[in-house]
Amino acid sequence: MVILTGNLGLEIIRLLEEISLEHTIIACTRSGAVIKENTPQEEAAIVRRSYTQVRQVSVKPI
Repeated sequence: MVILTGNLGLEIIRLLEEISLEHTIIACTRSGAVIKENTPQEEAAIVRRSYTQVRQVSVKPI
């Protein structure tokens, strides 16, 4: 497992979003997941079925 912090993690998310806007980016650990707050509710529900704890956060552009 690799833990990314701060700007490096945000830069990776930005690059992944440039590759395809049709994917949901999920940052996860053994105990939970983090998704962007603008994730569609249907997709957020799928994530919630896979992780006991899910937090939605706002991600500001770099």
